[in-house]
Amino acid sequence: MKKVWIIICIMMILMPFSLHARRFARWYTSMGQFTAVIRNDIMPITGNNFIELAQTYFYDNLVFHRVVEGFVIQDGCPNGTGTGGPGYTIPDEYSPLILHDAPGVLAMAKTSQPNSAGSQYYITLDAFPHLDGNYAAFGKVIDGMSVVFDISHVPVNSNSHPLVDVVIDSLRILGLEINSISPADTVLTTQVSNDLSFFVDAYDVNQFVDANYEWYIDNELIQNAQSSEFVTQFSQTGEHLVKCIVSDADVDYPIMWHVHVNPLSTDEDIVQSNMITSVSSYPNPFYQFVSLSYQLKKQDQVKISIYDIKGRLVNSYHHVASRSGENTWQWNGLNQDNQMVSNGIYLYRIESNGAAVSGKMIMMK
Repeated sequence: MKKVWIIICIMMILMPFSLHARRFARWYTSMGQFTAVIRNDIMPITGNNFIELAQTYFYDNLVFHRVVEGFVIQDGCPNGTGTGGPGYTIPDEYSPLILHDAPGVLAMAKTSQPNSAGSQYYITLDAFPHLDGNYAAFGKVIDGMSVVFDISHVPVNSNSHPLVDVVIDSLRILGLEINSISPADTVLTTQVSNDLSFFVDAYDVNQFVDANYEWYIDNELIQNAQSSEFVTQFSQTGEHLVKCIVSDADVDYPIMWHVHVNPLSTDEDIVQSNMITSVSSYPNPFYQFVSLSYQLKKQDQVKISIYDIKGRLVNSYHHVASRSGENTWQWNGLNQDNQMVSNGIYLYRIESNGAAVSGKMIMMK
C-alpha cells in the first residue's frame, strides 16, 4: 500500500491541473464519440488517475473488451482481454455524491480484492445500486449516450467480447475546468425580493481563456448575464430553477440550483416570527466539521436539528444564540451519544420562533 501511495503522490505532483476541479473527457471510437464529466473534485485519486492515463495516451487504440447488453461496456485493458492494467493499482475511493443511479455512470473495474483498480473502467447502461460502495464511480456521460447504447448492442461471443472490435481511436481530456461552484448546496431557500448570489469559476486550460457563461431562470435566458457571477431576486413565491451553462469551444455543461421562495413578511409577521432568509453549508461534502450559514431578521435563539437520510434525529441544539443578519454555526459531526457519524447524507433544520429552513449536507471521510 505504501508503494501505491508513493505512485499516486508522484502523479499528483506532476499533474499541471487542479486536483479538485471538474474535468471533461471525450471518447472518439469506431462507432462515434461521447463525452463525460470527470468528478475529480470529489474523487481525486480515481479521477486524476484516469486523467493522467488519458493524457499519456494510455487508452488510445484500445478496444471495449467486455460488452454486456443492459449492464455495462468495459475498456482499459492494454491486452484487450480484461487481464491487463497500467502496472500499478490505486486505493478504493467512494462517495455518496456519485452513485450507480442511472445509465452512463463511469466507474472503475477491479478484481474481487480491495484496492485492485488500475486502468480498466466501465460505463453503466442502467441504474445498479448494488454496485455502490463496491466500485468507485467517478463520472458520468453527459453527451453521446446514444453511442454508448449502440456499442452495447454489438454482437459478442460467449466471453462478452465483441465479434468485431469497437476501437477507441483516442480518448482526450478537454480544456474546460470547473474549479468552484457557489452556493455548493443545490437546494436553496430565500424570500421574495431578497438578493441571491451565484458564482461559477471555470477556465479553458488549453486556450488559456475564461469559460463562457449563460444564466437562466426557469429555463428563460437572462440577457446580458454572461459573467461568472449572477445576482438575482424573485418576485414570485414557490419553486424556481436557476441554471448556468458553462462552456468552451468543446463542451457545454449545465449547473442547476433549485430555489424555494417564501412570501415577504409583513410587519405583523416579523413581530410574531423571525424570518430566516437564507441558509447554506460549507464545505459540502465535509470531512469532520461543517459550517451552517443563515440570516435572521432580528436577534434571537435558534434551534438546530440534524437528521439522517431516513429522517431519524441525529442530534439537536437548542437556544443557539444568533444575531440579526449573517450567522455561522459549526457542527462537529457528533451524534447524541457524542460519537462521530458515518459517511452519508444528512439533513439540517434551523428553526426560529415559527420560521424554519432546511438543507442537506454530506459527510465524506
